[in-house]
Amino acid sequence: MSKPFEHIKRMESLIKEETDWLSKHANDYDSDTYKTHMSRYESLSNQFEQLEGYQYESKIKQYFTG
Repeated sequence: MSKPFEHIKRMESLIKEETDWLSKHANDYDSDTYKTHMSRYESLSNQFEQLEGYQYESKIKQYFTG
């Protein structure tokens, strides 16, 4: 049943990768590379929220429990 949500799960993974990178490079917050990663993180987060990514697991559970 989670197959329709694969794109959301992939996006969630990409957000985690960006979060990890940003936390490891927090001292470089003025660099262009950091700004690029921050922009990517913001874009992914916005898309994830618009797709109701934070609710996909509860939607799956709701489907099975009625």
